[in-house]
Amino acid sequence: MRGWLRSAIYALAPVLASLPGFALADPFQDAVSAYNRSDYAAAAAGFERLARAGDARAQHNIALLYVEGQGVGQDYAKAMLWYRKSAEQGFAPSQVDLAIMYEEGEGVPVDLDQAIAWYAKAAAQNFLPAEQKLVGLYLDRQDFADALIWARKGAEQGDPGEQFNLGSFYFNGWAVPKDEAQARQWYMKAAAQGFEPAISALEKMK
Repeated sequence: MRGWLRSAIYALAPVLASLPGFALADPFQDAVSAYNRSDYAAAAAGFERLARAGDARAQHNIALLYVEGQGVGQDYAKAMLWYRKSAEQGFAPSQVDLAIMYEEGEGVPVDLDQAIAWYAKAAAQNFLPAEQKLVGLYLDRQDFADALIWARKGAEQGDPGEQFNLGSFYFNGWAVPKDEAQARQWYMKAAAQGFEPAISALEKMK
């Protein structure tokens, strides 16, 4: 599922505003403000104008509105078009959302290879949601070696879910020699952030 994207305000305002290199221009802020007051038609019009001018953030946001059918009719083909334009500019949130469309078969046939390719582009920018998605897809394929790469990267970024996953690689001996001391170390890091599965795993290791 879309997961991190479903909280639309995350994508449309606070996080985008804080991403390096993307200072808010007034027309963009106007569209964000329209979205925040539920004037979706005005938001869509504002984002689409900026999207046509090449703004990767606005391309991402109008794509999201087409996915959700807010201010415009739901249209996965148009969402795909705008996500792709933004993704091709290197905008990591759009790279993830484009990958999700391939993973979920939204407007296109399911294509997990394409999904992985786009997730990998975003993950190469240290974008944690992409790393998490890659871990899940590779585990589904029982490709433990590739899953380990992205679990380790997410764990080293401080994500408790990936710290727990990395501990589980060591605990189970997936793509690494079994090492309960390493497993415990990573479980403890996740548990210190209140991650319940890690707390439970440590209890079972006593």
